[in-house]
Amino acid sequence: NAGDGEAGGCDNVAYIMYAAPLAVSALNLVYGLSCTKLSKQSSALQLIAILAVLVAFGTWVSVSLSAIEMGVANDVIQLAVVFCAIFGVACLITAGPHRIYRQLNSHQLTKKVVGYTQTDLAKALLFCCTMTLLPFTLAISAVSAAARRVGLTLHKPPPDTPKDGFLTYSTYALFAWWFADPTKIFKYSAYLSIFYFTFSIGVGKGAILFLAWLVDVLGSLNEYVVIGVFIAIGVGMFLLPPVPGPPVYLTGGILVVGTWEPKIGFWPATFLCCLVCWFTKLFSCALQQKLIGEQMGKKPSIRYAVGINSLNMRAIRYCLEQKGFSRAKIAILCGGPDWPTSVLCGILKLDLLQIMIGTMPVLVLYLGYTTIAGALQLKVGSCGGDGAAASASSSWGLLNSMFLALAFVSMLCTSLSAVYYMEQTVLTKREELDAMPIDEEVEELERLDRAKEEAYAAVTDWNHLSTLSKVSIVVAAVSGVLSCQLGAVLSQRSFESFSVSCPVAVKDVVKPTGWVSVGLIVVCTIFTSIFRSIAKKNVRSVLNVTQSAAQATATRP
Repeated sequence: NAGDGEAGGCDNVAYIMYAAPLAVSALNLVYGLSCTKLSKQSSALQLIAILAVLVAFGTWVSVSLSAIEMGVANDVIQLAVVFCAIFGVACLITAGPHRIYRQLNSHQLTKKVVGYTQTDLAKALLFCCTMTLLPFTLAISAVSAAARRVGLTLHKPPPDTPKDGFLTYSTYALFAWWFADPTKIFKYSAYLSIFYFTFSIGVGKGAILFLAWLVDVLGSLNEYVVIGVFIAIGVGMFLLPPVPGPPVYLTGGILVVGTWEPKIGFWPATFLCCLVCWFTKLFSCALQQKLIGEQMGKKPSIRYAVGINSLNMRAIRYCLEQKGFSRAKIAILCGGPDWPTSVLCGILKLDLLQIMIGTMPVLVLYLGYTTIAGALQLKVGSCGGDGAAASASSSWGLLNSMFLALAFVSMLCTSLSAVYYMEQTVLTKREELDAMPIDEEVEELERLDRAKEEAYAAVTDWNHLSTLSKVSIVVAAVSGVLSCQLGAVLSQRSFESFSVSCPVAVKDVVKPTGWVSVGLIVVCTIFTSIFRSIAKKNVRSVLNVTQSAAQATATRP
């Protein structure tokens, strides 16, 4: 009777009865093979890498199936998440945390990555992801501590273990590590929240709305006029720092192919569109490097801001100075964010021709896939309709999802490769990096700014903060994290779903929950500004006192 109230219910029951034992059998098989693998040396670290591959594969399968049946796609991604969670816990229990930690520290690159997890920025990112779970964690810890006090525990800790308080000792130790510098954790959390909301939610959705309007306006113009206007607007959008490339490529696929398909056919029009988007990307990168980056690079303050004397920046310079199609150069130029990467090349005064050569492979890495996916939206044509029904009669929907998945996986791999090659250069080319000349103007700024950094660290120490400063930064962090979690986790309830090919009215974009998210990010911005203004005022006071004391000492006979 499971299917009486809903069409297709019996089919769903049959699917679950068939798929559940199959999924459990697959889990048991993989876990058994994992246990065999764990018995060998240096295998725990390899299994952790396998987990990442499985998550990526599960995501790719889910996206590929989404055009055929969203229910199956959701089942695939949920199975991938559950499988990796169970698999990770099983590996941790079987191998033991100490064994995994030893293997991580046995490799220079992974050791450095583990070191990054100890930074305040990483701790702030952890706070942003888990803040809403902290009350439940504290409640479980309190219950566990109370149970231990009355003897309701099967685990007897060693005699020298510190006693539990209201919370368990492990919880106290975790929070002591986590909030060793509370000011930085809350401050970075507020900054990360503002950055995420501005670029991912604000600029991301605004760019798609604008491109959707552009498709509607230009759709009836002459074919050559459409190409010219698209190139001009695409270059203009690329010159804006927050605008990413993929929405522009998707728009090109819909707009250019839509106007040229009746004249030359779908696939020739798609090939033409890929070339147009490729030219737009390369031309934009050249303008960003020559007109923006090189002009900004003339100012020592800009070179200081990008850390031009830092080891990582010298590693990037070393990779980008390689001739031809160097893998490291291609990974950095194609895997990095569009505007910052090209502008940085200008600041570093790199050769434009070599940078263009390194950027060209973006066509086969992900630009072509994204453009084709945009063109295939014309064939799917399921705005607000039943995507499964539209793709049942043809393979267009499946092709669209597959090309989107290819673009996503390729972009992810290219970005990870950029980080890998940069770290490898730091580890293997240290002598060459140390031999690079130092920017003396920037070095002088670093020396002068060191006093400001010391004064800022002193006035923002948590024990020396005023009550207003503490309240401001805590409210900023909490409201910012809540805003981003509402906008990301509850995105369907906060914002209307739309795309370049399926626009909505501007007034309908933000739902009531979305307005709560917007209000919270405004609160976060206001209280962050209050904290910053108080800190700057205190820094000026400290520097004035220090300068006055130094002058008095210099004039003393």
